[in-house]
Amino acid sequence: MKKYRFSFLIVCLFIIVSSLQAQSQKNGVGTNDCFKGPLGLQTYSIRHLFTPDLNVGMKQTKDWGFKYIEITTSVRKALPPDQLLALLGKYDLKGVIAHWGYNEWIKDPDAIAKYAKELKLEYAGTASVPSKGKGSIYKKKGITEEECDQIIAVFNKAGDACAKQGLRFVYHNHGNEFTPWKDGTLFDKIIQNTNPDRVFFEMDILWTILPGEDPVRLFKKYPNRFVSCHLKDYKGDVNTMAVGAGEIDFARILKAAQKTAIKYYFLEDESKNPEQQIPQSLKYLENIKW
Repeated sequence: MKKYRFSFLIVCLFIIVSSLQAQSQKNGVGTNDCFKGPLGLQTYSIRHLFTPDLNVGMKQTKDWGFKYIEITTSVRKALPPDQLLALLGKYDLKGVIAHWGYNEWIKDPDAIAKYAKELKLEYAGTASVPSKGKGSIYKKKGITEEECDQIIAVFNKAGDACAKQGLRFVYHNHGNEFTPWKDGTLFDKIIQNTNPDRVFFEMDILWTILPGEDPVRLFKKYPNRFVSCHLKDYKGDVNTMAVGAGEIDFARILKAAQKTAIKYYFLEDESKNPEQQIPQSLKYLENIKW
C-alpha cells in the first residue's frame, strides 16, 4: 500500500510540475502562473552586441527566449524599415516599441508615425522631455509647470499623428516629471491633461521609485493609461542590479500592474555585464510568487 501511495504522490508531483512548465511556456520567457507577462527585451541592454553586426544581438535575444523587443535608436537607424523587419523575422522577433527624441516629435510627428507604421510597431514614443526646473523630488532638477504645459501639447499632437497610422503614442518616464503639483506631481498633470484615447505611458519602475513615487499608486489611479513597463532594480547607490537582486518589491508591483491595461513588460539591463545578469533576472521572474 505504501508503495502505491508513494507512486501516486510521484505522479501527482509530476503533473503539477508539468502544468507549471506548460504555463510558463505558454506565457513565454521570464513568466509563470503568477507573472504572466509577456516579457520582452529592451535592446539597449545589449547594444554592444548589435554593433557592428545586428545578427549577433538578434541571435542572443532569441537564444534567451524573447519574442518581443523594444527597438533602441541605434538598431532602428541601422537598416531601412523593410530590411530591419526581414531581419526580425529571421529571428522570430517582433518590434513593439521604438522611441524618438522629444524635439523630433515637435518637428514632424506625422513623419515619425509613418515610419513607425512601416516598422509595424504598436507604439511610437519618447523617453525624454526638457527639464530646467529646481526643487523637484528628483535630484535637483525637474520639469517646470511651463515645460509641463508644452509637453502636454506636444504629446497630444503626437497622439493624433500616431492615431492616423493606427498606432499609439507612448511616453517613458525618467524621474524628472515628479515635481510636486497639487496633491501629486506634474506627472499626474501630464496624464490628466493628455488625450486618454491617444496618449499612453510606459512606466520605468526604477525611475518611478527613485524619485520617491509609488508605482502601485499610479497603477491604481490610472489603470488604463499604462501600456508597458520597464523592469530593472537597484540597491543603495547602484541602479544596475539584476531584477530581484535589489530593493524593489516586484511581487507587490507586478501584482498591481497585471490589473491595469499593461500589455507588455520589458527587461532593461544597464549594467556592464548584461549577459550574466539577464539570465538571473529571467530566473527570478520565472519563480516570483504572490
